[in-house]
Amino acid sequence: MHAAIDWIMQTSGNLSLEEERAAREKVSSYRAEKPDATEQRLAVEGLRYLLSVRVLNF
Repeated sequence: MHAAIDWIMQTSGNLSLEEERAAREKVSSYRAEKPDATEQRLAVEGLRYLLSVRVLNF
């Protein structure tokens, strides 16, 4: 899971501490719901979350 979170943080640009915390919580929550999810799936879910709150700075 840490690799997915690290990748999300690197890819997403500059996040505030609050935004980063929320993204980490979202990925952790998704992981708890789907324990068989791959790192790639976790990364996709984290980026999807950030897009949903329009935080990404691509």
